Amino acid sequence: MRRTSRIQALAAAGMALCLAAGAAHSQTVVYSSTFEAPLYSLGPIGDSHGAPLSGQDRWLASPREPYSAAPSPWVVVNDQRATSGTQSMSLRMDPSFFNGVNARGAEAARDFSNSPIVLNSPVDAFSVSMRLYLQQTAASDLGWALSLYTGGCCGLSVSFLPGGDKVGYGHNLMNQGQTFTPGFGLLNTWLTVRLERDPLDHTALLLSLGDGSQTWTQQLTSPGGAMPYFAISGLMPTFPVAPYGTAFVDDLVIGYNLAAAVPEPTPALLWLAGAAGLAGWMRRRLPGRA
Repeated sequence: MRRTSRIQALAAAGMALCLAAGAAHSQTVVYSSTFEAPLYSLGPIGDSHGAPLSGQDRWLASPREPYSAAPSPWVVVNDQRATSGTQSMSLRMDPSFFNGVNARGAEAARDFSNSPIVLNSPVDAFSVSMRLYLQQTAASDLGWALSLYTGGCCGLSVSFLPGGDKVGYGHNLMNQGQTFTPGFGLLNTWLTVRLERDPLDHTALLLSLGDGSQTWTQQLTSPGGAMPYFAISGLMPTFPVAPYGTAFVDDLVIGYNLAAAVPEPTPALLWLAGAAGLAGWMRRRLPGRA
């Protein structure tokens, strides 16, 4: 009876640890959007000049038309493409954009200064996921970037390079950026894009891209820290040759402990597995058992 009580105590302790681990790794959605009505209406999504909180759902967008206070006409909510519902956010780069005034690509940004995104917490794993459609030809010299940054010195950027088959990555602590080839085309198809803290190494990041039939994953280094800004932007070509392209963004979710790409066994689960094994061994040792 004493041995049986020990087994029960082990199981109860393991269950308590599991519950504690679940509480410490609770799912938290910091921001999500499908860009649908009634929260979003068709048209410019950004803010007006001098009114930074006037954008739809508090989005910031740049640039504006020269000498205009109106929101950016190049970053809008549209009904041309969507993966869920009928609307998405789009960023357009075309000859109307290259007007001799704009020096940066079209950008849509969110301000998370009240709760900056922590990149490498050992407890809570951040992630940014979205659906992304890059509508352009392989001859276009446009690129696109997803960025997390402080607004000053620091940040990271994942870039979709011209040509549609390569991805770049860089952050403020790297001597030079990296370039990867996922092995499938990135243009004119809905991609699933996910950047997250590596579930198996909290000091690193993990980038995954999928086109619906295959997925590419790459571990990345991290600059660490907390990032108050998230942005999606076009990359201004040095010498625009075929500057036509539109990026469509849908199903954007930012948060912590959200559907990790690789389930991470928590210490409590490992402990419970060991406890179960020990319990089984003790049962076999009881009188009358083989």
